Amino acid sequence: MRSEFRKKVERSSIGTPAARAARETVSTRRAAAVVARAAQIRRKSSRRDGG
Repeated sequence: MRSEFRKKVERSSIGTPAARAARETVSTRRAAAVVARAAQIRRKSSRRDGG
């Protein structure tokens, strides 16, 4: 992650200690599955919208 972007994340609400701790409880495998599912839903949605 680029350092400028990382700094913005750390200053935001997703950079709080509680948010970081929560993210650490999600495995890389599970996160990848969620991202893949979101992409699949987005593709289906764009086809229905004609986009």
